[in-house]
Amino acid sequence: MFLDRCNGSWSFGLQFPQISFVLCRDITFPVVVVAQAPLTLALDTEDKLTKPIEESLKSLAGLDNIRSSSYPGQTAVSLSFPVGTNLEKSTSNTENIVKQLKLPK
Repeated sequence: MFLDRCNGSWSFGLQFPQISFVLCRDITFPVVVVAQAPLTLALDTEDKLTKPIEESLKSLAGLDNIRSSSYPGQTAVSLSFPVGTNLEKSTSNTENIVKQLKLPK
């Protein structure tokens, strides 16, 4: 039994005489939304940028979790989906929702 790095993540493997088998998980990272606005305080950014984005994205089909970080004038919102989710479709749906928002410029 051993642990090994595989495609940037850890994998678990079993080794038998003359037989090697490694299980490599195919990991896809969540969709991330990054937005900027001319706001000088992190609290303003959270109220005027982060919260509106989070509220609008809660309606995405199959969404598991939303995490965000707010900085003065900038927010990063990370969306997690279940394994097997079509991330191209989820990304497209996310872009459509964010484009419809009226955010500070």
